[in-house]
Amino acid sequence: MATLINKQSGVLLQKPSRFNVTSTSLETQLVETFFVGQKHPIDYSPEFRKFVKEEYDHDETSVKIDLTAGCNEFLEKPGTLSFDLLLDYLKEQRRLSKKSLAEIVYGASIVCRRGVLNKLINSPYKNEFQFAIKKFQGIYLIKEISTESYRQQNARLSFNSHFYLPKFKNHIISPFGNESYLPPKEVSTWEQMQGVYLCEISSKCDSIPLKIFYGTEIDAFDQENNVVEIKLQKGDFHSSPYMADKLRKWYFQAQLSNSDTIVVGFRSDNIVNCIKKIKTHDLPLLVQVENRWHQFPSYAATKTILSSICEFYEKHVKPNETLIVEMPSNGSNILYHIHDDKIENMLPKEFKDVFEETVTLVDQNAKPSKINKGYVLRTEKGWFDENIEDALKI
Repeated sequence: MATLINKQSGVLLQKPSRFNVTSTSLETQLVETFFVGQKHPIDYSPEFRKFVKEEYDHDETSVKIDLTAGCNEFLEKPGTLSFDLLLDYLKEQRRLSKKSLAEIVYGASIVCRRGVLNKLINSPYKNEFQFAIKKFQGIYLIKEISTESYRQQNARLSFNSHFYLPKFKNHIISPFGNESYLPPKEVSTWEQMQGVYLCEISSKCDSIPLKIFYGTEIDAFDQENNVVEIKLQKGDFHSSPYMADKLRKWYFQAQLSNSDTIVVGFRSDNIVNCIKKIKTHDLPLLVQVENRWHQFPSYAATKTILSSICEFYEKHVKPNETLIVEMPSNGSNILYHIHDDKIENMLPKEFKDVFEETVTLVDQNAKPSKINKGYVLRTEKGWFDENIEDALKI
């Protein structure tokens, strides 16, 4: 019998209100950075940190940067691979440390990419998102799914809309300190510095904070070793709903990367004329009062939606099922769908196998067995043979 795509569907909760004034805070800290390239594995070397060139690391710099000069070949990394990169990091940490998944993510109950959090944080103001959720070893892993309208909108963007920002980043970021590494001659978004973060969202009405472990691309560090976001703006800022939507997105992206500064290149067509360092907390002041945003509704919405997802999953989703949550662009509710894992399999077998408990016959700390020759068997949870021997008082 054919498997139904939606085994069960319905309304999870209403769209969050932008007028929710519940005092809610989000605190985040950078755990680790690493570099990864198209043909270069995960690398933790400090030589692969990206830094804004000193000549551009000022409050305001007049420049003339032609974004069409030099190589115009473009290698764009698909955004759908971001979640896979996070899984690769977790697998790498497992192999290096032998720690459990819960230990690697510092006891967080949710693991995702920054894009998931940014969509949730903006949900009181802007509709549309879709996620897949799978519980594994007691932790909820959340993967963003591209919506149909996003794919259509992305397809309508011009080549320059995709190309100019990475070209600008390449121009203002210093070369890597590792001279043996040869970067691609093309403008590439495959060469990324990634960061993993641990954040807590807490509110006064709830004594238990929500812990989230997430990954994101880090644009660069400034000369004082602070994380900075790098953006490109056509023309000057203006007070419009569109600009408010754009700056709000920048604001929360910076909050989630723990960046208090955004480096913005202002361009006219293909020429960048000025580079400014703008404080993140000043972004709301650049739009009209009626278009400004507040942190409380956004952080409260994120906590409410994630808590509702976890609670619903516990009650209704079986081990061989995956939960899909979406907020349609024209809807007033957040919907859920339960899929069979045969339809929606977001965790590869390789990932799950890496975190299965293993038994090691010979370990560097193994002690000779008192019962027979050889070594005691060791598992992650302890020395079972030794416990048996002690119980028998051999």
